[in-house]
Amino acid sequence: WAAEEEVRAALAKAGLTTKDLAALRAHDRERAVRRLRLSPAGGVAFERLSAIARAQSEGTDETHLGQELDVLDAEGNMIMQRPRSDVHRGGLWHRVVNVWVFCPD
Repeated sequence: WAAEEEVRAALAKAGLTTKDLAALRAHDRERAVRRLRLSPAGGVAFERLSAIARAQSEGTDETHLGQELDVLDAEGNMIMQRPRSDVHRGGLWHRVVNVWVFCPD
């Protein structure tokens, strides 16, 4: 959480809000991180928060979070289906994996 707070504090210092994250990210992530003078952890948090801001601005987050996922027991057997938002909020086991690869070049 410290990295997210670092991003919020840097945005406030620059006179920006979290709503400006998507626009900042669209221009140039590295430039934005340098402009905000973020630490490496702050840069990662910036990327994560700006991706969320972009999804919210595009309206895709509601569709994504409402997607039904299979919830699994400890043996990997499906026991029910729940919306993605409920699965993540509850820390439930499921078959979906997201891999984010960041390349500085």
